[in-house]
Formats: sequence, structure tokens, C-alpha cells
Amino acid sequence: MFLQGAREKRERIIALDLLRGTFLVAIFINHMAWTPTLFDFITGQSHLFASAAEGFFAISGILVGYIYGPRILKNVKPTFIKLFKRAGWLYLLSISFTTLYTVITLFLPLDTVRSQYLSPSLADFLFNTLTLQFNYGWADFLSRYAVLMALAPFAIWLVAKGKAWLLAAISIVIWLLWRDSPLSHVTAWQLVFMGGIIIGYYLPQIEHAARSLSRQTQRIGYASMLTTTLVTFVFSVILTVLLPIIAGEFASALSPAIYQNILTTIDMRTSWDMTIFNKESLEIGRLLIGTLWFSTLYITYRKYEEIINRKTKGALLLLGTNSLYVYGLQSFILFMMDIFLDPPADTSFILKTLIVANMVCLVYVLTRHRASIKGLRKKAIRI
Repeated sequence: MFLQGAREKRERIIALDLLRGTFLVAIFINHMAWTPTLFDFITGQSHLFASAAEGFFAISGILVGYIYGPRILKNVKPTFIKLFKRAGWLYLLSISFTTLYTVITLFLPLDTVRSQYLSPSLADFLFNTLTLQFNYGWADFLSRYAVLMALAPFAIWLVAKGKAWLLAAISIVIWLLWRDSPLSHVTAWQLVFMGGIIIGYYLPQIEHAARSLSRQTQRIGYASMLTTTLVTFVFSVILTVLLPIIAGEFASALSPAIYQNILTTIDMRTSWDMTIFNKESLEIGRLLIGTLWFSTLYITYRKYEEIINRKTKGALLLLGTNSLYVYGLQSFILFMMDIFLDPPADTSFILKTLIVANMVCLVYVLTRHRASIKGLRKKAIRI
């Protein structure tokens, strides 16, 4: 089932869509201003050793390699054109969201929206937006995808030609030399995307090789990965979520020595964020932990994909298969929440959790009824 020729049509892998839906939910929760919540003990407010953002990016690369890899040599021109069109669409969406949100902020008081931006001049705004140097709102990934999707056909062609090693070498060199540059959102993050393309192209062979191992080896390998993942994840949650809550909410109940030790540990964790776990430049610690966590999640979701889909009532699958729509919808909801639903200072922990849960449900409902909403919009335009 998994050992298919490199040029054969491949079946859809439900686990990838389920994972993509899971990461979308985590990204949405992490971007909401309503914190802390119970969800933070799972998502970590995007400050864990690795985050859903990297996983979402990796899946995009994997799917590009998995879907288009077998087609590239047989249908070079149509495949290139299709991916270029995809890149163009992502580009248009990126500049459209940026323009929309920037225009809205012009009519709002300062500090109404997080990271409110007012360009010094129209010319600067147009230049920076059209060249993807400026992103505003919560859809900043679109500009990265537009650039990387434009490069994807060349990357896939290299891999299909048996030059995966060359693509990997080029990607690693770019990461090593320019991961701290002003273009790190592309030069650093391309490593995850290009690595995903290579994995996606060879995914059937990788899965077949794993399934060819003895049952005992499979069990030991999976148990080791799962244990290491859980230990590092819990440790990350304690440092990132639990200790700051204790230091903030229960400071009066702590002895000065314990309180100081907690603050020292939090400072240490913050310094890690700027060095080995830096998210912008995707430093080596984040890459290693992210690879471990993602691999464990993929194996788990792949093994239990039917059960997971059934237990989640198809919600994760729905979000995952409509990822671009969901991502854009989430950015709009986040922007509107900043304007109309900013959390009061005395909001309780439970209320914040309920608000976040309801917003996730809203995204699901609007996605589930996407076709109906589209029909209503067309009727309104006719009127």
C-alpha cells in the first residue's frame, strides 16, 4: 500500500489533514489576547520549545512534495504553472489582508489593535506591502508561503531528479548564512518547508521502511519517541506556562527564596527563547525538538487516524482540508476581537477559557457552513 512508484498517483493521507487542523486550532488559540487559559497547558501560548506554527509549515511542504512530486517529471509545464498560480493567489491574499487591516486601523484610535501600524507615507506602505516586507494582521504566514510556493516547483524538480541531497544542502546553507537576516521569515523558515518537500516526496518509501521493521523494534522505537516527547513537552509547559502563573497569581503565598528561584528559572527560559530555541531564526534546539514532536504526532495520528477523526466528529479533518479558508477566517476574527472584544483586566481564568473555546467553535461552524455563507454572499451581491 505504501511502496508506490515515485510517479504514481498517491492516496490522500488523512493524518496530515488531521494534524493540519490541530495546528490551525493551536495557532488560533495562541494568537488570542484572552490569556491565560486552560488551553495554554497544551499550546503554551506559542512559547514552548517548538510550536504549532513550525508543524503547520512542515505539513505544507510535505503535502507539496507528496502531491506534486510524482507529477513533476511527466507534466513539467502544467505542474510549474499550477504551483506558480498558487503562489500568485497567496501573494494576492497576503497584500489584500495587509491592506484591509491597515485601512481599518486608520479610522481607529491608537492602541485599539495590537501592533497597530500607521505607515509614514502611502508610497512606503505600497512598496513594503507589494514587496512582502510588511505584513499586518494575523495572516503573516501567507507572504512566506507565496515566496516559498514560487520556489517549490524548482525544489520538487530537483528531488524528482534524484537531487534531494542538493536541495537539502542549499536549504541548510541558506539557513546557516541568513537565518538572522531581516528576511529570516523566509531564509530560516524555508528549511522547514524544503525539508517537508523532501519528506513528502519519499513519504511512501519512508512509511514502508518503518512498517518493514519487526513489531518489537516498532514498539520500542515508538515508545522511546513518545516518552521523550512527553517528558520534554511537560518540562516545556512547566517552564513556559506553570511557573509564570505561579509567580503572577500566587506570589504572595510564596517565600522570598522560592519566588526568587522561580523568577531566575523564568529568566533562564527567556534567554533560551533568544538563543537555542529562537523562533524567528529557527535555532537548532527548536529544530531538534520540533522534529521529535512532529514525528511522534505524525506516527500517532497515522496509527489512529480513523479513531481520531471519529472522536473529533470530523472537525479536525474539516479544518485541515479547508486550511487556507480557515487561516484567513481566523485572522479576520482575531482582528475583530482586538477591536470589539478586548479582555478586561479583571477577567477570570475560567471566563477567558470559555471565550477562547467559543471562538474555536465559531471558526468550526463558519467553516462547516462555508458553502451556505458563500451562497448568501452571492445573493446579497445580486440584490
